[in-house]
Amino acid sequence: MKQIEKPEEAFQCELLDRLEKASSIAGVRPAAFLQKVQKRGAVPVMRELLRRGQESDLFEPLCRAGRLDLSPEELVTGKKYAGLFSDEEVNACFLLLCENGYYNG
Repeated sequence: MKQIEKPEEAFQCELLDRLEKASSIAGVRPAAFLQKVQKRGAVPVMRELLRRGQESDLFEPLCRAGRLDLSPEELVTGKKYAGLFSDEEVNACFLLLCENGYYNG
């Protein structure tokens, strides 16, 4: 029988997958961010960044590379993980992405 992942585990797996892709595509390897995620979990790390009004270490390099689709902030805005973050947290990510041209079609 297939084991079903908890949403927090699925978010972390997807985030780690994005980190790996970002490393190969944009040459981004945020060691400190990765270490925090592995130690404390992706959801608590993202919540803390958002509470502080900060963006992830990946955001600027991915923005320069035109690959905000790989950013943790983009992952937070996805419907798949809506229950993990507050409306304020999702809106902060959405606004940041909009301000950087991601949702401007």
